[in-house]
Amino acid sequence: MAEIIWLSMDEVCNLTGEVKETVRRKCKRGEYSCTYDKKGKYKNYLINLDSLPEVAKNRYNGIKINVQHSKFYKESPAWAKKQAKKYVELIEKTAGMKHKEIVEFIKDWNSKHPDKKSSYSALCKARVKYEQFGEDALLSKKGSKEDKYRVKPEYYEYYKDLYMKPAAPSAIDCWMQTLNYAKQKDKIKTANFPCDKTFDRLLKKEYSPEQIKRARRHHEKVIARDYSNIKANEYWIIESCQLKFQVKYKNSYYYPWLTVVKDVKTEKWLGWFVYHKLIKSEHILQAVYYALIKYGRPSKIIIKNIHFDSYIAKTGKLKKADISCNQDKLLPILIYSGANLIFDVPANVNNASITYDLREFVPPNPNTNIFDFKKQLDEYVEVINNKIHRNQIFKNKSPEQLWQKGYIQQDLPDKKCLIDMCLRTSKPIKYQKNGIYDTVTNRHYWGDWMPLCTSKSMYLKRDIYSEDDGCLYDGENQKFLGEAYVLKPASALWKTPEEQEQVKIAIERKRRAIKNTKSFLEGIEKIPLEEQCENYKAVFNKEIPKAKPKVIRILHDSHIEAAVRKMKEMEKVKKLQDKIYAQLLADIEANEKAEN
Repeated sequence: MAEIIWLSMDEVCNLTGEVKETVRRKCKRGEYSCTYDKKGKYKNYLINLDSLPEVAKNRYNGIKINVQHSKFYKESPAWAKKQAKKYVELIEKTAGMKHKEIVEFIKDWNSKHPDKKSSYSALCKARVKYEQFGEDALLSKKGSKEDKYRVKPEYYEYYKDLYMKPAAPSAIDCWMQTLNYAKQKDKIKTANFPCDKTFDRLLKKEYSPEQIKRARRHHEKVIARDYSNIKANEYWIIESCQLKFQVKYKNSYYYPWLTVVKDVKTEKWLGWFVYHKLIKSEHILQAVYYALIKYGRPSKIIIKNIHFDSYIAKTGKLKKADISCNQDKLLPILIYSGANLIFDVPANVNNASITYDLREFVPPNPNTNIFDFKKQLDEYVEVINNKIHRNQIFKNKSPEQLWQKGYIQQDLPDKKCLIDMCLRTSKPIKYQKNGIYDTVTNRHYWGDWMPLCTSKSMYLKRDIYSEDDGCLYDGENQKFLGEAYVLKPASALWKTPEEQEQVKIAIERKRRAIKNTKSFLEGIEKIPLEEQCENYKAVFNKEIPKAKPKVIRILHDSHIEAAVRKMKEMEKVKKLQDKIYAQLLADIEANEKAEN
């Protein structure tokens, strides 16, 4: 068995180039195998030679590493040798120096040689590598891991097939679909997958910007468009999409859905509806409602997309789903607009998508409420409709200018007649103290007929982005019950004439409700007081048969438990007697008032 060699801390510092405090800490952590003798406050460590690094052991045994240039060093590029030469020069110049001397030397070295800058930690690592493996370890390894992070040709081809075609999605959408494809095939993790900019950079290396533009926009099936035989507001086209940024709704963050109604000839936005939940047929109806009340009825309506294979969840991940809008629920469009529905977009209709119209829209802050975002979108739609286009159809005119030139004013339908197209509450609601409460808009809706429907479940249809009147339907048979208006809150202590008027309106509303309730109760026959008393007597004087339970075990209560149980029984009897007495007094007072 070989003899164990123990070295003092000074000897270890000379072999490793470390200061005493570093050696002491490594001994405490167990990195060095050691023993110690305690003399007073400090410990004098003795370190085992075998636990030191190989460089220190070779230095103790007098073994030198062959640092001659190898074949690999000779074949390396000049820029890789430049780093090795820099560190060799620094190692030779700092040989024998202590820590503070090396730090001062590197500081002066960096100021005199800005192209050969280094640091103390980098120099220490380079010295260890040099002493173990020679100059080969100091060569620059820039680009050595390029193959590890390179995009697989299969993934790149999949991305390219998605991106390089007409009407293709954006680069980030193609990257997300490629990532989903890689996860399904190779079970790859998102952290190990190249980012979207890597795919975009590879694509731009292979194709010029003109080739990419031509591939994404050129469409052989599109023929020359002549809209001279189409009038403004004659054809509408409806499109829906999910936006790629988040908005806030009730302390949660969602990727909202946008549905837009556009005029085919002028490409003007006529109606739009944004909502935080998944796309449904009701969203299309609501967008058509906005367009109908502003511009009247068209002849035909083209619905561009009513089916989606995936959507962005609240977490930001792309999830697969079969989202389809029910065509049967779109029948109100036929009833109220009188237009024909077309679900297949004609080949010669090549309207720009709404995502293209919103390409310059600045996404709002994620903390922006969805109602505030709707106001921002309303302002930006004015920019879209007034933007000048320089193609052959517009001829340096904006959609608004082209619309004003060809639009013929129509008789607009009444809002109340179209309220059935508005968004409905997801769950039935019941009458409360201040009417019907809408949890989406945090508004109360009131109608004078509501106090007579206190126990009925109802659905509310309303425009969530305006304070227009809503309509209520029976929760069981969907029968129309009545209209309701938004109830504005009244100030507890009014200070202005407007607040005083609101208080008066609230008091009048309550008086009408009481009057309607009294008129409803007039037709109900009242039971005489004598008959009520006889009924009470019959209830409380009725002999209740005593139960005869089967006694399995008799438990003997203590005197305290028996007294407590008796007091509770007496309290129950007293409460019942007080209740009967109060009811009799109330009936007597009511009869006296009726006689007077």
